[in-house]
Amino acid sequence: KTIFKKLFIFILTVSIALSFIACSKSKSDYVQTEMLAEEAAPMMKAVNTSVKSAARADSTASNSITSGDISSSQKDRKLIKNGSICLEVENLANAEKSITEWCQSFDGYIASSYTEETRSSFSVKIPAKDFDNAMTSIGTFGKVKSRNIFTQDVTEQFYDLETRLETRKILQERLQEYLSNAKDIKDMIQIENELNNTISEIESMEGRMRRLSDQIEFSTISVTVDLPYRTTEQGFQWPEFGKEFRYFIS
Repeated sequence: KTIFKKLFIFILTVSIALSFIACSKSKSDYVQTEMLAEEAAPMMKAVNTSVKSAARADSTASNSITSGDISSSQKDRKLIKNGSICLEVENLANAEKSITEWCQSFDGYIASSYTEETRSSFSVKIPAKDFDNAMTSIGTFGKVKSRNIFTQDVTEQFYDLETRLETRKILQERLQEYLSNAKDIKDMIQIENELNNTISEIESMEGRMRRLSDQIEFSTISVTVDLPYRTTEQGFQWPEFGKEFRYFIS
């Protein structure tokens, strides 16, 4: 009986000791978790504040530019100038040669061209600063049948996009700084998601800015040249009177 009593007291003592150690460890883990959460809370608050600040900056910039409040350093108007002209010429091959030389004289280039039996068309890119002179000089290559000029003011759109792009780049720098200081896996994942979204927005805005800048810097002139009525490169084509008569009767 004495042996059993001592064995029972030993087992009871060990059980109590193990329970005390487990409770101490659990309490320590809880305290450590609470401390990490308290340390991470200000950082996540700063992340959310930065994201909201970027959104407010976008809205403020859009409203300011729309209302005409553009700073003195941003007073240059951003215009997209495009034109089209249709000419009647005697020879398509000579016209194509003249248009190529005319385009090169303004440091421009032919973006695309298309030729039929009695017509050729060209899409020409000309530096915007030479647009007016180019439209005037192209009219000397043949008889002008039609001429159109289109001007689009994209000042607000340009500066709004520029401001939002700068805001997103500042946000990207802040998020990268927060990510380098993050200690919690959950916070790191959340910051990385915000950073990836911001980088995607920056790439999209930069693409739109490049396209818009290209349209502003280079004007597009659509040139169409036609041969005279019933004329091909081989000369005047007499109408088929029998065919015309049958068409008239029908």
